Amino acid sequence: MKRHFRIAKNLLALCLLLYLCVPCLSKKASAEIEELEIERIHLSISPDEYVTPYEENTSGQILKSIKLKSGIERNYNIYVPENIKQNPEIKYPVLILLHGAGRTGASLVERWKELADQENIILIGPHAINKVWSLQNKDIDFVYELILDIQNNYPADTKRTYLFSHSNGGLISFFMAGIGSHIIAASAIHANMLLDPPAVVKEIPYTSGRRMPMVFLCGTRDTLFSIDQVEKTAKAYAYQGHPVKFYIL
Repeated sequence: MKRHFRIAKNLLALCLLLYLCVPCLSKKASAEIEELEIERIHLSISPDEYVTPYEENTSGQILKSIKLKSGIERNYNIYVPENIKQNPEIKYPVLILLHGAGRTGASLVERWKELADQENIILIGPHAINKVWSLQNKDIDFVYELILDIQNNYPADTKRTYLFSHSNGGLISFFMAGIGSHIIAASAIHANMLLDPPAVVKEIPYTSGRRMPMVFLCGTRDTLFSIDQVEKTAKAYAYQGHPVKFYIL
């Protein structure tokens, strides 16, 4: 099934808004339930023009690996804009990109390179085992340890580390909303949902009192994830105190 990956350029602009106006990492959980903000985005061209055959292009990316505490070695792609390489004394925002099923980390990094060059953002594209994210593969541990490693070994601004996930990658983002609340400034999830949002979100462990801002995005032509169910998922996080926006594409 063809997925419209070119829409990532539009989504990236939304995530950049997050790091420009996101609350600081020291923010505590709100005493009141957050309201869910919903906004419809009308694309300037037909959605049909976003659907194109995909061929992976790793130009400018470097394949790296990290050895986890469990002893397992996992891979990821990294893209560092030239301006960052030339000015490593400055701290820069980091964007972790979790790909959809059947892809690799390179697929999303490729789509965000142009804006990364413009805005000086370090891009990280972790690879799922067999191209599918799974809780059984300890993928949450992988992403968590990878973020800490990047923050310690690159000129990364620890208060501006962001998480973007597409489709299957959203599975990890659902849980990182609590587990990574002290190391991730904000996250955006495109095209994924929980089947029983209140029950799942209620059981997510939080490592701090902070509730990170979250963005949910879903298209009206998505045949896998319904807008109604994505909205219910977004509302479940808002009920837990997360500042949440839901964009309908």
